[in-house]
Amino acid sequence: MSGMRGAVGAALLAFAALACAAQGRAALARPSGAGERAVTDRVKSGTGFFVSRDGFLLTSAHVVAGCQHVSVWDSAGTSYRSYTIGLDRRLDVALLWAEGISPSRLASVTRMSVQRGEPVVTLGYGVIPTEPLKPVLVEGLLIGDRTARAEATESTVGGGSLPGQTLPSWGVAVAGSSPDGVLRRLRSGKPAVVARIVDGAVVLDLRTVEPRHDGALADAIRAALPR
Repeated sequence: MSGMRGAVGAALLAFAALACAAQGRAALARPSGAGERAVTDRVKSGTGFFVSRDGFLLTSAHVVAGCQHVSVWDSAGTSYRSYTIGLDRRLDVALLWAEGISPSRLASVTRMSVQRGEPVVTLGYGVIPTEPLKPVLVEGLLIGDRTARAEATESTVGGGSLPGQTLPSWGVAVAGSSPDGVLRRLRSGKPAVVARIVDGAVVLDLRTVEPRHDGALADAIRAALPR
């Protein structure tokens, strides 16, 4: 366990928290008695990792797509104004530059191969909506060239006497190319699975999925992904 904590601590030096806004400034509130909390002008948050000591970092394209203003926080909580250099929606990758930062650690590519269906662990920010600067380890499952990850989400109660009301929930998010096609194949499969697209990722809310159906849901996701 101590080895894992040490590895996570070292990895965080190469990671950064991201926040972006369609208009206005992208910002996060400073720490308070209740911990980090989001402010109203932050519309999306996520994770990036540094690939250059000049301040260049990579993130997912769906994290920054449609955002005019992007901010980056290093592991010490210092904020830096950032810019989107380029993005590829098909590969779901974006290159950013954070002004004035020189990271002490950089991410590196491993040559270890991971097979489909093997468990993986992701380290990232923005998993807890009310604590976007809190890093979280999330267990996932490699599905083809994509990773299905656990993600905080919201369930819609429905219309009638509670229109627009939501409940906090957890779901599975699958990022990658052709989310519309994945959504269509999920709904037309047997069994049919109803999901939605959030920031370019297909999200399946698990609130009404019983544990005994997890295997069938994983099979349905695999069948719906592009070959």
